[in-house]
Amino acid sequence: MQNNFSPIPPATAVPQQQIQNNVQPQIWETAIDGKKVYDNVVRNEGNYQPQGQNTFDYALSAVQGGYNLLKNYFPLNELKVTDKYKHALMNCQPSQYGQSGVDIAKLASNIREAYDRMSGANKLDNSVGDQYANMIGRLLGSKYPNGDCNALIQKYIKRKY
Repeated sequence: MQNNFSPIPPATAVPQQQIQNNVQPQIWETAIDGKKVYDNVVRNEGNYQPQGQNTFDYALSAVQGGYNLLKNYFPLNELKVTDKYKHALMNCQPSQYGQSGVDIAKLASNIREAYDRMSGANKLDNSVGDQYANMIGRLLGSKYPNGDCNALIQKYIKRKY
């Protein structure tokens, strides 16, 4: 008599919605951990890309996204939240303005990370981890243009230590 009982059900037996609801917000510093969290976000949310914009809308959204980025930068630094949460939030909000907001957030993030690396504020591994948080924020912001970035990010990244 053969025993077909398996104590561990196959992964396909777990409904996708249940997997999404079991996501635990993370804190990380390393690039490897950041990639794991990013891969989890892509698995749950899809690898969403914003739709293209005409030239006028692109320029207008770039100004709106850039303004949003600048007005929130210093107040956000005063909050006692995790570093990766800050990175994700600073990328989520401008990305809600469309492709140009994504581009502005990406440009600002790349400049900031280059500065942090050159000044010695970040080692390469931590900087790459920051970039994963930036990508998470841009993905969530562009996918949910009317969403609450705080709530969207807290699903994946711990807000406070």
